Amino acid sequence: MKKLFVAFLTILLIVGLDTLTNSDSANPVQQNQMISSAWQEKVMNGYIKVQWRHLGNGTFELKFSKRKILQDAFVEYDHFKISMKSPKHHYVGDLYPTVSADYWVELDFKKMTARSRGTVYQKIVHQEHKWDEDLSTFTFGKIVKLKENGYEYVSTSDEWGILCSSIPCGPWVTFPGYSQKDTHAIKIPGIKDELIIQLWKGFCPRFLDISTFDAVRDNPNTPPTLKQTFTSALNINKNVDFRKNHFGDEFPGGYGAEVGIYIKKQGTDEKYFWWPYVAGKIKIKFQVINPITKEVLVDAPEDETWWRTKWMATSSYTEYKKTHQCPANPLEYELVYWINGVKYPSWPESMWPYKQ
Repeated sequence: MKKLFVAFLTILLIVGLDTLTNSDSANPVQQNQMISSAWQEKVMNGYIKVQWRHLGNGTFELKFSKRKILQDAFVEYDHFKISMKSPKHHYVGDLYPTVSADYWVELDFKKMTARSRGTVYQKIVHQEHKWDEDLSTFTFGKIVKLKENGYEYVSTSDEWGILCSSIPCGPWVTFPGYSQKDTHAIKIPGIKDELIIQLWKGFCPRFLDISTFDAVRDNPNTPPTLKQTFTSALNINKNVDFRKNHFGDEFPGGYGAEVGIYIKKQGTDEKYFWWPYVAGKIKIKFQVINPITKEVLVDAPEDETWWRTKWMATSSYTEYKKTHQCPANPLEYELVYWINGVKYPSWPESMWPYKQ
């Protein structure tokens, strides 16, 4: 697994850089800002006018209006929003006594578009007028940046969590210096299913972040082969100014932790594949405690999600160490966590490869 990780990282660093240097999507500030676009509109089949605007991160506000009888003016009758958390809207009803409408508006995650499809039906003459077309494209931010007490923190965005909710995890997922612990057959208050709690803590590599390169090099858990991989990638790409482009700002990671809730599925290899649990309401919060000073390094307030994350950015952790006593190994931090209001046994010192 270690060799696979090193090979994957080598490809990512050496091959993928040219694409990132020319990509507008590499600007996380633009992705995370909630800046509304101007209203756009289109008339569908003479009866319905659709107006929409993108509020940012895959959230759209839409207005449907119907034409007034014997007039060119329109009157609004359906006003709503769709988002990554509520990606569909369905309307069925009469526009007029003799004309009905049945339509959907939804986010298409494969094409990254907001799409509208529907039918207007004339009851007297039994005629249908259909449409099915994209209204707008969209992007979303992978991370959320926070400033607390002068330090930068990073967590995964709600949108990123939703997209990752169909991806399995298991003991085969591993990162040097980032330890994981999984506990099976757990009963969580308010949930009938038996679940898996998967914990991560320590140093999560924030790929393509210049401060991550330094942290990987200095981390006592980093294998020599991985250190050499970073050195080789940087030597090959001397023309790339990592500090200027801040590629790593697109990716989550740093010094902190994750708490994920998973479930086993029949028909899959239950020993190695667990699936994000999205069928019930899960509220998670956690703290990462400095074992030397007993101070809170990372405080992740309660949030309703299957996957709670938060890290101190590597650049901020470098500053933090200048004024705080810190363990030499980031895996020595203690993880304290709560799920649906219940405090579970904390996870103190660990090692990599992980040991439960």
